[in-house]
Amino acid sequence: MDNNSTKNEIAVITARRLLRSSIRRWGLIVPFAVSVFLSIGLIIKSCSLAISSSRELQYIEHQFGVPSTVRQTGRDYNHQNISICFITSQFSSSNDRTDHLYDVRKVSPLLYKSPHYHFFAFSNLAELKAPGWELIVKDLRQYKRWITQSRWPKFMAFRETKIQETCQVIFYIDGILSPRDDLEIFQAEGRKIMSSTVQLAQRIHPYGGGAEAEFDRIVLKKKDTKKNVKASLQWLRAQPDYNMNCTLYENSIIGYAVDSPSIKEAANFFWDHYSKEEDSWRDQPLWCYALDHFDITPIQLTGNGKGELFDQVDSRTAKGSHKYKSESVILATNFYESLDSKKSPQVKPCWLDTNIAALDDSHKPVEIFQQNMSNAGTILAPVCPDSFRRSSSPGVRTRSGLTISIPYFAQPALLLQQLSNFADYPESIQKKLSIIIIDDGSPLGLRATDYLNTTASNNTSLYYLNKKSSSSLPIRFYFMLRIVHINNDIDWNVEGSHNLAFYLAKTRLGLILDLSMKIPIETIRDVLTWNTTKINNETNQKQSVAHKFTRIRSNGKFDYHQTCALIDLQEYWNSGGMDEDFAGSFGYGTYPHFWHVWEKGGRYTEKHNTTYLIEQNTETCDSTWIDSLEKMEQCKTARSMMNSPTKEGRKKNRRLWRKKSEDKVKWSNTYLRFNWTIEF
Repeated sequence: MDNNSTKNEIAVITARRLLRSSIRRWGLIVPFAVSVFLSIGLIIKSCSLAISSSRELQYIEHQFGVPSTVRQTGRDYNHQNISICFITSQFSSSNDRTDHLYDVRKVSPLLYKSPHYHFFAFSNLAELKAPGWELIVKDLRQYKRWITQSRWPKFMAFRETKIQETCQVIFYIDGILSPRDDLEIFQAEGRKIMSSTVQLAQRIHPYGGGAEAEFDRIVLKKKDTKKNVKASLQWLRAQPDYNMNCTLYENSIIGYAVDSPSIKEAANFFWDHYSKEEDSWRDQPLWCYALDHFDITPIQLTGNGKGELFDQVDSRTAKGSHKYKSESVILATNFYESLDSKKSPQVKPCWLDTNIAALDDSHKPVEIFQQNMSNAGTILAPVCPDSFRRSSSPGVRTRSGLTISIPYFAQPALLLQQLSNFADYPESIQKKLSIIIIDDGSPLGLRATDYLNTTASNNTSLYYLNKKSSSSLPIRFYFMLRIVHINNDIDWNVEGSHNLAFYLAKTRLGLILDLSMKIPIETIRDVLTWNTTKINNETNQKQSVAHKFTRIRSNGKFDYHQTCALIDLQEYWNSGGMDEDFAGSFGYGTYPHFWHVWEKGGRYTEKHNTTYLIEQNTETCDSTWIDSLEKMEQCKTARSMMNSPTKEGRKKNRRLWRKKSEDKVKWSNTYLRFNWTIEF
């Protein structure tokens, strides 16, 4: 052992002796002294943070005109969770020409699972790839440029009913951006926005220079034509309050309160000019003028937005989608014209029918988007979808309540029994129901309206079901009732019937029901409390849920009903709706095919063992329900002359089901292959 090692060993031994001696003498004092020094350190750090926060508030007050006292009122929101929505916009002729939206479920799992965060993607493409986003399909064909259509959600989303009902604070983001997966930073940012005087937050453009400097960069990078830029500059310079040094902001991120008067005032002013499509399609220069015009100064996004709040992934940009040429002016118009000109041999034009006696050969197909239908009093409602609507899912439903879809074919007594059961519900429950009867081509004498024994009072909005006995008072009903007749002769058109009912529906929830299935009052009460979205315990993610029932058969036996279910109508269409390739032959279209595709898409089906539907074994012309001898005879005569559809095509549908379940034959997205009339 060398001298150095010996000296080290002696030093260690000496240190240990001193430590033991100190502990005996100062055992209580040393820990106390340590805690005092730590406390002093924490106090110094807190003071430093307070000074830093004060400086930040002073900077914001000086730079943006937002008083520090207003910013501090954000504390009022500390105990509230703000409903925050991230929205984006993708309008194009196809998926491969849009930015590639990130998968919310994978990139932002915390935000996705939280009930306080929502993701909405606006598009004209019903098949847009937007994993984890709720798709809002908008037909904005009144604007001829794609870029104009894509700017509508950026500046006008506060007009959308779904957004108004869901969001307190909105963050518009370009498709290549994604929010940091942090619940607290966006709650803090939302509180900051709601506490500000303008309730609007943006990022100052790093290059600045006002509208004219931005136009110089636009021309240099060929983001618009020189002709458009020249027209915009001429218009701006003609405005009496135009300031060429207005503060320029980046519009890739815009945060605002949905009820902010400032955003509404500036956005409506901006859109009035921008939507005319008379000059540049770039939005930042005009937005610069709009904010300056109303003397609006947005507060600064934390960390200037990108990096602190949002990440940018340039690889998500679609190839060539941000290179604009003069031809882009007519791209959108050409796209919609090509859609309208496409003819499918399987789809006949849909007509807006009136009463049969009023029809003539001069009628033309009417589009659902047309505002003024006709002055003819016989026209009931604009229900005809155009070719664009045929190839896409209907828009998002937002109304509360429940739409019940019931296919009907030549069973008047069962229909009247069903309506009587609904009319027996308490008024408060009836008012939540919309019942749509789809008469699937019943022959004359057996149509639903032939037996709809209703009476209208002087107030035509009130209707009554007549009782069979003349001495009985009619029963007033409060549910919304609509009867629609399919004019084409298609056997076993259950799939088309449900598609039509849920196309016409206005509510978020729908119930698939067979005509023979009675819903007891206890069941309907349960149904109105069920949630169609739940958290999957295995994945800890949101999952759409359909609810199915136990059936009590007419012989008293119990079994599980395979078809009838409560369902979210947006998810009904997201899953593909019902495949009308199965219509024309019996079976396999609803069950198993629809439910197979429903669950294959990551959705869930919950079976309720103690919630019942009761099977009714009622004869077609049962005198218990038909209110006159004359109608009884009419029913029996028509029934005796009717050729009932057979089930011989069951094998055909079985083969079709096997091919589709093995992905050898694709799901059809051609819906509503028939004409129809709204009769009541």
